[in-house]
Amino acid sequence: MSGRVPRTHSFQWSTLVDFIEQHPEMVTHKFVGINGRENFNKLWEELTTLLNSTGFGSKDCKKWQEVFGKWKSKIKIKAQEIQCGIKKTGGGGPLPQLTPIEERLIGIIGWKIVTGDRNVEMGVVCIY
Repeated sequence: MSGRVPRTHSFQWSTLVDFIEQHPEMVTHKFVGINGRENFNKLWEELTTLLNSTGFGSKDCKKWQEVFGKWKSKIKIKAQEIQCGIKKTGGGGPLPQLTPIEERLIGIIGWKIVTGDRNVEMGVVCIY
């Protein structure tokens, strides 16, 4: 038997995003208090149980965190490609489109990650 992990089903992605929308601190890692890390781990354990109960294969908590991290990275790259394609001139090929679930994920993590922060910090002077 191989150690291959089953592919994540679209229902599991939807379930994951629903849960993260209710607990955005899981993405921002902004847990407060002395029990912050413990609360982070408890939420991931709860999410793992929820995702594994969908009937589309199961993974342990660490594997779900890894899968989510890779998916999030893939979606950020896809969104950046779209942004770069929009800024190009001369047409070119069709741009990839974000699915509704991917758009929800970008809404949680923030478009600033994709587009960059356009605010100039006051008091910073660069002399070349």
